[in-house]
Formats: sequence, C-alpha cells, structure tokens
Amino acid sequence: MSILKVDTINEKTSGNGVIIPNHVVQVVSGDHSTFSTRFTTTSTSFVTTGYSLTITPTSASSKILITSSMSMHISANGHYAGAKIYRGASALGSEYYIGVVGGQQWGFGTNTYLDSPSTTSATTYTIYARVTNSSGTGYFGWDSSFSSPSVNGCAFVLQEIAQ
Repeated sequence: MSILKVDTINEKTSGNGVIIPNHVVQVVSGDHSTFSTRFTTTSTSFVTTGYSLTITPTSASSKILITSSMSMHISANGHYAGAKIYRGASALGSEYYIGVVGGQQWGFGTNTYLDSPSTTSATTYTIYARVTNSSGTGYFGWDSSFSSPSVNGCAFVLQEIAQ
C-alpha cells in the first residue's frame, strides 16, 4: 500500500484543478449583517428585495445549491406574503410563503434549490418577494418589533457543488 502526502496541490493550467464529484467547491453567503436593509412591498408581482449574492462557478458542469431563509410578515387577514429565488430574470423553484388567518402573522420562510447555470461567468441570485393582495403589506427581513432587522432576518447561501 502506498501513501501520498502533500502540503499543497496547485493547479498547473487554469480550469484543470482537482475536482471531487459532489463536494462543495466554494460557498458565498449573506445574512442580517450583509442585508441590513429591510424590504416592504404591496406588489402582487414579484419584485426584487435587493437581497442578492454573486458566485463565479469554477466549472460549467458545477451545480449551485441555493438556500434562502427570511422572516416574513403580512399585515392583512386572509392574504399571503411570498418569496422566490431568481437567477438573473429567471425564476427558480417554488414560491415559499406565509399566510394570515385571523390577524397579523409572522413567519420564517425557507427555500432550497439546486441550479445548473452551465457557466463559469459570475452568476447573480436574488430573492424576490410579493403579496397576494395589494391591500396587505408584506414585510421581509424585519423583526417583530418593526424597529430593526431581525438577527435572523435573512440568510442566503450559495454553494458550488462539483460534478
């Protein structure tokens, strides 16, 4: 049996590095300190929250595992506040939302999506939000006191997964 011991492996030619399938290559993340601006909307169409992250995949075959979590509130009974992940102008995956029955409701929505951007160019992912009825206001990334962003107001993580 042979043992190979190294301190550093350096890539000789760009794009030819060591790739171990299904392993995390890089992580880009943001949280309440990154996204210190709270977002409010009465739009029934998805609009950008400004919560965006950019990742530059090291390989066009890589997948990007996207996880987003955000505090959400809707001010009108019988309505919903929802969020969705976008890559550029393309919506990805399902909407995640909270609804209100019998008064105002706070919630924490989470969504995960595995994307195949097929590029080594910088790729931006953004959280978009909406409400289901413009008579209700949606609050995203706020704490329940409305005085400051919640400590856990928004967490957004991009992980490049080698293929």
